[in-house]
Amino acid sequence: MRGSVRGRIPVSQRQGLRGLGIALTGVLVGGLLPIGQAMAEMFKWVDDKGNTQYSQHPPRGVKAQTLREEAPPPGVEEAVKALESHKKKEVKAEKGAEKEMVEKKKKAEDKKISEENCNLAKDQMSRLEGVGAIRSRSETDGSILTPEEIETRRKKAQADIAKDCK
Repeated sequence: MRGSVRGRIPVSQRQGLRGLGIALTGVLVGGLLPIGQAMAEMFKWVDDKGNTQYSQHPPRGVKAQTLREEAPPPGVEEAVKALESHKKKEVKAEKGAEKEMVEKKKKAEDKKISEENCNLAKDQMSRLEGVGAIRSRSETDGSILTPEEIETRRKKAQADIAKDCK
């Protein structure tokens, strides 16, 4: 018997978690974009007409002054780590749900096969009980089974019933 799955998350809750992950991703990424722009270096230079220019990338061959070089604000790294952790948990939950679905399908298929085998074994047993002579279907000459062969087949049918009829 395969191990049972514990801590199952219903489909509706998994979908809710997925939506939460998307929302959390949007909030964190949306919140981090302005921070990324704020962290960019700014340059100041004077163009060939004498005008002072500012940008994140100075033109080549121009001496530019670096105005700021800031470290990321506190909490950004923790937010990124929290997002990555949440995504890993979400992926793990989805894989667990997929594995659970595959196991359920396999279990249902195994149950159907066992039921079919149970019915076949019961049918075989009913044909073998209370009959004196039985012709073999597997023999090409249509020979009659000996009492020992009948008893061997009865024991096999009983074993199959014990195994498949639960």
